[in-house]
Amino acid sequence: MTTAHRPRLRRGLLTLVGAIGVTTLALAGCAGGSTSGPEALTFLKNAENTTTEPVLQALADGECAAQQEVLPLEVSSVPQADLDAQVQLLASQNGLPVMFSAGGNPAEGAKLWDQGVILDLDKALTDLGVKDKIAPGAISTIEKLYGGAFNFLPFQYNIEGIFYNTALFEENGWEVPTTWGELTALAADVQAAGYTPFSASGEQGWPLTRLVSGYLFRSLGGPSPISVPPATSVLTSPRSTTTPRPTSSSPARPR
Repeated sequence: MTTAHRPRLRRGLLTLVGAIGVTTLALAGCAGGSTSGPEALTFLKNAENTTTEPVLQALADGECAAQQEVLPLEVSSVPQADLDAQVQLLASQNGLPVMFSAGGNPAEGAKLWDQGVILDLDKALTDLGVKDKIAPGAISTIEKLYGGAFNFLPFQYNIEGIFYNTALFEENGWEVPTTWGELTALAADVQAAGYTPFSASGEQGWPLTRLVSGYLFRSLGGPSPISVPPATSVLTSPRSTTTPRPTSSSPARPR
Protein backbone atom coordinates (compact mmCIF):
# COMPACT_ATOMS: atom_id res chain seq x y z
CA MET A 1 0.00 0.00 0.00
CA THR A 2 1.20 3.50 -0.52
CA THR A 3 -0.03 6.95 0.17
CA ALA A 4 0.41 9.99 -1.97
CA HIS A 5 2.65 12.58 -0.38
CA ARG A 6 1.40 15.64 -2.05
CA PRO A 7 -1.48 16.22 -2.92
CA ARG A 8 -2.03 -12.51 -2.59
CA LEU A 9 -3.49 -28.60 -5.50
CA ARG A 10 -4.00 -28.68 -9.02
CA ARG A 11 -2.83 -31.97 -10.47
CA GLY A 12 0.84 -32.36 -9.97
CA LEU A 13 3.20 -33.42 -7.27
CA LEU A 14 4.41 -30.23 -5.66
CA THR A 15 2.18 -27.23 -5.60
CA LEU A 16 3.18 -23.79 -5.31
CA VAL A 17 5.81 -21.22 -4.81
CA GLY A 18 8.12 -20.56 -1.96
CA ALA A 19 9.09 -17.05 -0.99
CA ILE A 20 7.94 -14.13 1.04
CA GLY A 21 4.90 -12.29 -0.22
CA VAL A 22 4.19 -8.69 0.60
CA THR A 23 1.05 -6.76 -0.37
CA THR A 24 1.69 -3.04 -0.26
CA LEU A 25 -0.09 0.31 -0.30
CA ALA A 26 1.05 3.90 -0.68
CA LEU A 27 -0.17 7.22 0.74
CA ALA A 28 -0.46 10.75 -0.68
CA GLY A 29 -0.23 13.72 1.67
CA CYS A 30 -2.73 16.11 0.08
CA ALA A 31 -5.06 14.30 -2.28
CA GLY A 32 -5.35 15.97 -5.64
CA GLY A 33 -2.92 18.67 -4.56
CA SER A 34 -5.54 20.42 -2.41
CA THR A 35 -4.05 22.69 0.25
CA SER A 36 -7.09 22.22 2.48
CA GLY A 37 -6.63 18.47 2.69
CA PRO A 38 -8.77 15.62 1.38
CA GLU A 39 -12.51 15.42 1.90
CA ALA A 40 -12.57 11.61 1.69
CA LEU A 41 -10.24 8.69 2.28
CA THR A 42 -9.94 7.81 -1.39
CA PHE A 43 -8.43 4.40 -2.11
CA LEU A 44 -7.51 3.03 -5.55
CA LYS A 45 -6.92 -0.71 -5.74
CA ASN A 46 -6.50 -3.41 -8.34
CA ALA A 47 -9.82 -5.11 -9.09
CA GLU A 48 -8.39 -8.59 -8.45
CA ASN A 49 -7.65 -7.67 -4.83
CA THR A 50 -10.70 -8.69 -2.83
CA THR A 51 -9.10 -8.66 0.64
CA THR A 52 -8.10 -5.07 1.39
CA GLU A 53 -11.43 -3.30 0.94
CA PRO A 54 -13.38 -5.48 3.43
CA VAL A 55 -10.74 -4.83 6.10
CA LEU A 56 -10.89 -1.08 5.56
CA GLN A 57 -14.70 -1.14 5.47
CA ALA A 58 -14.84 -3.12 8.72
CA LEU A 59 -12.63 -0.49 10.36
CA ALA A 60 -14.79 2.30 8.95
CA ASP A 61 -17.93 0.64 10.34
CA GLY A 62 -16.35 -0.21 13.70
CA GLU A 63 -13.30 1.16 15.47
CA CYS A 64 -12.88 4.05 13.03
CA ALA A 65 -16.55 5.07 12.83
CA ALA A 66 -15.81 8.57 14.13
CA GLN A 67 -13.06 9.05 11.54
CA GLN A 68 -15.39 7.69 8.87
CA GLU A 69 -17.81 10.54 9.60
CA VAL A 70 -15.08 13.11 8.98
CA LEU A 71 -13.20 11.36 6.16
CA PRO A 72 -15.48 8.77 4.53
CA LEU A 73 -13.90 5.84 2.74
CA GLU A 74 -14.26 5.90 -1.05
CA VAL A 75 -12.91 2.90 -2.96
CA SER A 76 -12.32 2.62 -6.71
CA SER A 77 -10.61 -0.09 -8.70
CA VAL A 78 -8.92 -0.81 -12.03
CA PRO A 79 -7.60 -4.09 -13.47
CA GLN A 80 -4.20 -5.11 -12.14
CA ALA A 81 -2.68 -4.80 -15.61
CA ASP A 82 -3.71 -1.13 -15.75
CA LEU A 83 -2.82 -0.11 -12.19
CA ASP A 84 0.74 1.14 -12.75
CA ALA A 85 -0.27 3.21 -15.76
CA GLN A 86 -3.30 4.66 -13.96
CA VAL A 87 -1.24 5.66 -10.93
CA GLN A 88 1.43 7.30 -13.10
CA LEU A 89 -1.27 9.18 -15.00
CA LEU A 90 -2.87 10.46 -11.80
CA ALA A 91 0.54 11.46 -10.46
CA SER A 92 1.22 13.51 -13.60
CA GLN A 93 -2.12 15.29 -13.08
CA ASN A 94 -1.49 15.92 -9.38
CA GLY A 95 -4.54 13.77 -8.78
CA LEU A 96 -3.37 10.78 -6.77
CA PRO A 97 -5.90 9.34 -4.31
CA VAL A 98 -5.06 9.46 -0.62
CA MET A 99 -4.12 5.79 -0.72
CA PHE A 100 -3.51 3.29 -3.51
CA SER A 101 -2.34 -0.28 -3.99
CA ALA A 102 1.13 -0.89 -5.33
CA GLY A 103 1.25 -2.01 -8.94
CA GLY A 104 3.01 -5.04 -10.32
CA ASN A 105 6.27 -3.27 -11.18
CA PRO A 106 8.33 -1.98 -8.22
CA ALA A 107 10.33 0.23 -10.60
CA GLU A 108 7.16 2.25 -11.22
CA GLY A 109 6.72 2.68 -7.48
CA ALA A 110 10.30 3.89 -7.18
CA LYS A 111 9.54 6.52 -9.83
CA LEU A 112 6.78 7.92 -7.63
CA TRP A 113 9.25 8.23 -4.78
CA ASP A 114 11.75 10.01 -7.01
CA GLN A 115 8.98 12.40 -8.09
CA GLY A 116 8.27 13.24 -4.46
CA VAL A 117 4.57 12.39 -4.65
CA ILE A 118 4.35 9.67 -1.98
CA LEU A 119 4.76 9.87 1.75
CA ASP A 120 8.04 9.22 3.58
CA LEU A 121 6.67 6.49 5.82
CA ASP A 122 9.92 6.15 7.74
CA LYS A 123 9.63 9.73 8.99
CA ALA A 124 5.83 9.78 9.28
CA LEU A 125 5.55 6.60 11.35
CA THR A 126 8.59 7.54 13.46
CA ASP A 127 7.01 10.92 14.22
CA LEU A 128 3.80 9.14 15.23
CA GLY A 129 5.76 6.71 17.42
CA VAL A 130 4.36 3.63 15.68
CA LYS A 131 7.12 2.53 13.31
CA ASP A 132 7.95 -0.33 15.69
CA LYS A 133 4.52 -1.81 14.86
CA ILE A 134 5.82 -2.72 11.38
CA ALA A 135 7.83 -5.96 11.16
CA PRO A 136 11.50 -5.17 10.38
CA GLY A 137 11.51 -7.85 7.69
CA ALA A 138 8.60 -6.15 5.93
CA ILE A 139 10.38 -2.79 6.00
CA SER A 140 13.54 -4.40 4.63
CA THR A 141 11.54 -5.97 1.78
CA ILE A 142 9.99 -2.61 0.89
CA GLU A 143 13.39 -0.92 0.88
CA LYS A 144 14.81 -3.55 -1.47
CA LEU A 145 11.86 -3.34 -3.85
CA TYR A 146 11.21 0.39 -3.99
CA GLY A 147 14.51 2.20 -4.40
CA GLY A 148 15.98 1.87 -0.91
CA ALA A 149 13.38 3.85 1.05
CA PHE A 150 10.49 2.88 3.31
CA ASN A 151 7.85 4.49 1.11
CA PHE A 152 5.20 1.79 0.75
CA LEU A 153 3.21 0.36 3.64
CA PRO A 154 2.97 -3.43 3.95
CA PHE A 155 -0.65 -4.52 4.25
CA GLN A 156 0.11 -8.23 4.27
CA TYR A 157 3.40 -10.05 4.80
CA ASN A 158 3.26 -13.78 4.29
CA ILE A 159 5.65 -16.67 4.22
CA GLU A 160 4.61 -19.02 1.46
CA GLY A 161 5.28 -22.72 1.18
CA ILE A 162 4.85 -25.84 -0.90
CA PHE A 163 2.14 -28.50 -0.67
CA TYR A 164 3.12 -32.01 -1.71
CA ASN A 165 1.37 -35.31 -2.41
CA THR A 166 2.23 -37.51 0.55
CA ALA A 167 0.81 -40.66 -1.06
CA LEU A 168 3.07 -40.32 -4.12
CA PHE A 169 6.06 -39.62 -1.91
CA GLU A 170 5.41 -42.82 0.03
CA GLU A 171 4.77 -44.92 -3.09
CA ASN A 172 8.02 -43.80 -4.72
CA GLY A 173 10.21 -43.67 -1.62
CA TRP A 174 10.91 -39.96 -2.00
CA GLU A 175 12.09 -37.99 0.99
CA VAL A 176 10.82 -34.49 1.71
CA PRO A 177 13.56 -32.04 0.62
CA THR A 178 14.91 -29.61 3.22
CA THR A 179 17.31 -27.60 1.03
CA TRP A 180 17.11 -25.95 -2.36
CA GLY A 181 19.59 -28.47 -3.81
CA GLU A 182 17.49 -31.38 -2.60
CA LEU A 183 14.36 -29.78 -4.04
CA THR A 184 15.81 -29.40 -7.54
CA ALA A 185 17.29 -32.91 -7.41
CA LEU A 186 13.92 -34.33 -6.33
CA ALA A 187 12.20 -32.48 -9.17
CA ALA A 188 14.44 -34.33 -11.64
CA ASP A 189 13.54 -37.68 -10.02
CA VAL A 190 9.83 -36.81 -10.11
CA GLN A 191 9.98 -35.90 -13.80
CA ALA A 192 11.89 -39.09 -14.58
CA ALA A 193 9.07 -41.04 -12.91
CA GLY A 194 6.58 -39.49 -15.32
CA TYR A 195 5.08 -36.78 -13.16
CA THR A 196 5.03 -33.00 -13.47
CA PRO A 197 7.17 -31.80 -10.54
CA PHE A 198 5.39 -28.48 -9.91
CA SER A 199 1.98 -27.08 -10.68
CA ALA A 200 0.26 -23.79 -9.93
CA SER A 201 -3.07 -22.17 -10.68
CA GLY A 202 -3.18 -20.67 -14.14
CA GLU A 203 -6.03 -18.30 -13.28
CA GLN A 204 -3.58 -15.61 -12.19
CA GLY A 205 -0.02 -15.15 -13.33
CA TRP A 206 1.69 -14.32 -10.05
CA PRO A 207 2.10 -17.89 -8.68
CA LEU A 208 4.14 -18.91 -11.73
CA THR A 209 6.20 -15.73 -11.83
CA ARG A 210 6.88 -16.12 -8.10
CA LEU A 211 8.06 -19.68 -8.71
CA VAL A 212 10.39 -18.55 -11.49
CA SER A 213 11.78 -15.67 -9.43
CA GLY A 214 12.39 -18.05 -6.52
CA TYR A 215 14.26 -20.37 -8.86
CA LEU A 216 16.46 -17.48 -10.03
CA PHE A 217 17.04 -16.18 -6.53
CA ARG A 218 18.08 -19.51 -5.03
CA SER A 219 20.12 -20.59 -8.05
CA LEU A 220 21.98 -17.38 -8.85
CA GLY A 221 21.97 -15.44 -5.60
CA GLY A 222 20.09 -12.49 -4.14
CA PRO A 223 21.08 -9.61 -6.44
CA SER A 224 20.16 -11.37 -9.69
CA PRO A 225 16.34 -10.97 -9.71
CA ILE A 226 16.61 -7.41 -8.38
CA SER A 227 19.00 -6.42 -11.17
CA VAL A 228 16.65 -7.42 -13.99
CA PRO A 229 14.04 -4.57 -13.87
CA PRO A 230 16.62 -1.77 -14.35
CA ALA A 231 18.00 -3.73 -17.34
CA THR A 232 21.39 -4.30 -15.75
CA SER A 233 21.00 -7.98 -16.49
CA VAL A 234 19.05 -10.11 -18.95
CA LEU A 235 17.33 -13.44 -18.40
CA THR A 236 18.95 -14.91 -21.51
CA SER A 237 22.50 -14.21 -20.38
CA PRO A 238 24.80 -17.24 -19.92
CA ARG A 239 24.68 -16.78 -16.15
CA SER A 240 20.87 -16.83 -16.11
CA THR A 241 20.63 -19.96 -18.26
CA THR A 242 23.44 -21.92 -16.63
CA THR A 243 22.87 -25.15 -14.70
CA PRO A 244 21.61 -24.27 -11.20
CA ARG A 245 24.13 -24.49 -8.41
CA PRO A 246 23.43 -24.72 -4.67
CA THR A 247 23.85 -21.56 -2.63
CA SER A 248 25.69 -21.27 0.65
CA SER A 249 22.44 -20.76 2.54
CA SER A 250 20.99 -24.07 1.38
CA PRO A 251 23.73 -26.53 0.45
CA ALA A 252 22.83 -29.68 -1.40
CA ARG A 253 23.59 -32.87 0.48
CA PRO A 254 24.80 -36.00 -1.33
CA ARG A 255 21.93 -38.13 -2.56
